[in-house]
Amino acid sequence: MKLNKGLKIIGATTILFVLIVFAYFFLVIYNPGSGMYVDASVISEEPNNYVEMTPEELEHYPCVKEAVSNPNTSIKVASEDFDCIEQFQNVTVRSNNTHNIKVNDTYYEISVLSAD
Repeated sequence: MKLNKGLKIIGATTILFVLIVFAYFFLVIYNPGSGMYVDASVISEEPNNYVEMTPEELEHYPCVKEAVSNPNTSIKVASEDFDCIEQFQNVTVRSNNTHNIKVNDTYYEISVLSAD
């Protein structure tokens, strides 16, 4: 009888340990919201500084194109598109010191956010 009780305690302890490890993984390590996001906000007035882009030029930056097509919506950037965002920021922020673009007759402020 005492052997069965001891095995039950060991089994329960093992199950509890496994549950704690899974809980730790899902609550601390696994974070589905992490990654890079791009967002386009419509600007009602012409900003002082902006980069004008044609819809054809925007094709080179699919994540930005999607953000412009869905203003005020955070678009998650796939890891294979990180270079695309880097190139876009080279054109806008690094070369022209702006986060603003003009596509057709609409101005957008493009925000890129990295969440860990």
